[in-house]
Amino acid sequence: MPDNNDNNDEDDLLAQFPKIPEMLHSLEFDGPFERCTQCHEQLGTEDTFQLQKVMKKGEPIMEFALCEGCHDELIESFSEETKNRLDDYYQENAIADFSVDTCIFCGIPRRELEEFNVSGHCVSDRLLIGSCICFDCLMKIQPLLSKQTRDSRDRFRERNFPGVPADARPMLV
Repeated sequence: MPDNNDNNDEDDLLAQFPKIPEMLHSLEFDGPFERCTQCHEQLGTEDTFQLQKVMKKGEPIMEFALCEGCHDELIESFSEETKNRLDDYYQENAIADFSVDTCIFCGIPRRELEEFNVSGHCVSDRLLIGSCICFDCLMKIQPLLSKQTRDSRDRFRERNFPGVPADARPMLV
């Protein structure tokens, strides 16, 4: 007979994390994301998933959820050069704690921003880590992306958001 204490330990561990804030809920589905935008599989209660929104003047321009497998596949398509550059940039320039409330690079509160990208690394209904990056800081990051990475990001956008123009505001995935 399985030991239910393992499930209780996992529930206790998850309880220390905040619930996914409404900021990261889906406008399209009027509540929490339920399915991966790319593969359409239901987001699990045990596997992690990524949520991301590109916001302008309080409205989502683009929003998506990626299951762990689809997110890993996308990140693996990025060049090693880009991954190293982004990691170095975060290490050298992040000034704020990872939070959906403040840009991690310049510290401006989200409520003062007109354009920003907000994302979360989640499991079940819990936010493990979130981030907010303002438009100006996103623009500083764009030159760090190699052609291979920009092409991968653009293919992702074309596949999942066919009406969004190629020159739409930048997004990080």
